[in-house]
Amino acid sequence: MVAVPIVVSRLPSDYFVQTARSGRKTRSRFGWIRWPIVVVKNLIGLGFLFFGVLMLVLPGQGLLTILIAAMLLDYPGKRRLQQWVVTRKGVSSSIDWMRRKAGRPPLEFGEEDPGSP
Repeated sequence: MVAVPIVVSRLPSDYFVQTARSGRKTRSRFGWIRWPIVVVKNLIGLGFLFFGVLMLVLPGQGLLTILIAAMLLDYPGKRRLQQWVVTRKGVSSSIDWMRRKAGRPPLEFGEEDPGSP
């Protein structure tokens, strides 16, 4: 809960407008270290997913754990799903409020409508 406002306020305002992610030079220069990090991150995400599904029937915060897994895992359409969630009215207004409190401009989403995931 503490990290959400920090992450939201540090996002560049054009994060969802950018089509090509920055850092491609870093990826090519340090490609040998990127893959082990991606593998470990996805393994941790799979662990969160597994325990989140278990916590749906056992005591615990199953949905929150599954949400954390969805943020950690790499899968096709992840960026589009993130954009769709962030453009919902309630989520967007909450994010804009947090960014205003931090003195940052609201997020931009560009011309296109992300539609449904």
